[in-house]
Amino acid sequence: MASDIIELTAKGQSRLLVHKDILTSQSQPFRNAITGVWKESAERKIDLEDWDKETVGRLVEFLYTGNYSYPDPEPILPRQQQQVSVVLDGGAGQQSPTTPGTIQSQGSGSSGGGSPSDRRCPLTPLDQCLPRCLFENRKTDAERLELFLPDQHGYKEALLSHAAVYALARYKAVDSLQILALRRLTMTLSRIGQILPDSSLPLGVIDLVKYVYSHTDALSSTEEPLRRLISQFAALNFPALQTGAEFVELMSEGGDFVNDLMAKVSRRLVAAETVSGISATGSSGPPRFISRIRILYSIQPDDCIQELNGGSSNINHRQPSSMQAPNNLRPSLYNSSSVYLVPEYTVHATDACTEFHIAIQSGRDASKFDLTKNENAGTFRYLVPVKDPKVKEKITEVALVGATSRVKNVALVGSGEFDGMTTDINTHRNEGYYLYLVWKSVETD
Repeated sequence: MASDIIELTAKGQSRLLVHKDILTSQSQPFRNAITGVWKESAERKIDLEDWDKETVGRLVEFLYTGNYSYPDPEPILPRQQQQVSVVLDGGAGQQSPTTPGTIQSQGSGSSGGGSPSDRRCPLTPLDQCLPRCLFENRKTDAERLELFLPDQHGYKEALLSHAAVYALARYKAVDSLQILALRRLTMTLSRIGQILPDSSLPLGVIDLVKYVYSHTDALSSTEEPLRRLISQFAALNFPALQTGAEFVELMSEGGDFVNDLMAKVSRRLVAAETVSGISATGSSGPPRFISRIRILYSIQPDDCIQELNGGSSNINHRQPSSMQAPNNLRPSLYNSSSVYLVPEYTVHATDACTEFHIAIQSGRDASKFDLTKNENAGTFRYLVPVKDPKVKEKITEVALVGATSRVKNVALVGSGEFDGMTTDINTHRNEGYYLYLVWKSVETD
């Protein structure tokens, strides 16, 4: 390599050397610093003293190799091991009677049976939070994690190393490294699985929460991806976590983490009330209507609209994995962006939606979120809600329906229980997979 050598200074005056071309090839901030009229350009030095040398070293390793090394989980001492109890997501060594990969529903178990700590929230499993394509070519990570049982190993160093890499990659806009670190964190938290009630947190989780929320910033338009992952892990395990002293102390500090966590827990309660028709007081309440549908570019939300046939809820997924599709199709993404739909509810019929339209156009509408973010196909797709005061039928439920042939009549969807549907969301994609938003309505006075 013939390019100049740049010196990176990490915490403690640790020095790492990297070729200029390598450093600037994947990061606009580094490119600006080295090629602009700045001190860094003149001295060929960049100050990264807020970051430890291991994290900076992983950044350099990734720039050269497209990968980075990280520590394995460490064995827990016998005394520590007695305090850690988790439900494994499959694999050897499982001792819990809970079926691997299942989550018991909170508040919907046997009539009058079980204490609150025995009921677990039905949230989206973490291993479904990222697009499957980000996992397909990284089997070695999953195989490596299989060697370490969560009830016998501490994950603190592994979790914090990925979080630090993610934070540095985000700070310096190394997008591919940010995605890799987020994926590895997702896989590690999925491996930890579900924490049993009345048990201590797996070692490192509280440290991870504190690190993430002190090294990332909230976003204005959508939830910051790593914050979303961490708060969802906490929401998934909330019934067990709320009994732990460390977690209670963390909650007492307030701040963004508590806000993110309680928003997820509250949304699940609202969703449960909507499905059951029971108010928070336990009595029958007024019907809830769909007031709007949010478009999220993120990991899979726990309350997103589901595909009726058990397929992917991601708008950019080509087909549900349960479908029998033509041989030239396979479950994958149209592009690397994940897009999910999340309904919001109201008890006021005047604010309820009466139908939805799909608008496909050549020009971008800055006031709306594109249903197929970053598709770069020259078209933009928008979900347009309609609230017609003259229409008495107000929408109460929504779902996605995917098919390998065109659906011409909503009566053919499911058992004929739906009242309306959009046109094909995938129009002009020409992939042999059709996707529709369908809904149920109730008549109001």
